[in-house]
Amino acid sequence: AGACAGVAYWGVPYPADTVKSKIQTVPRFSSMSFVEVFKTVVREEGLAGLYKGCGITCARAAPSHALLFFFYELSSNWLASL
Repeated sequence: AGACAGVAYWGVPYPADTVKSKIQTVPRFSSMSFVEVFKTVVREEGLAGLYKGCGITCARAAPSHALLFFFYELSSNWLASL
């Protein structure tokens, strides 16, 4: 459940994170608005441009969120037993 939650968490907001990162790191986008950058990326790279790097982010998120959920449940059960 945790792994699926982690992947879903990153899959939905990833395009916004891509646009934010482009504004912060690509000089030609630094003076443009969020919407202008979004439209430019879609026009120049297609929708896939908004998801560049998403695969590795989701691959990283799956095990980390699975462990997060596991240790949350473990500590929750331990605290309930006190």
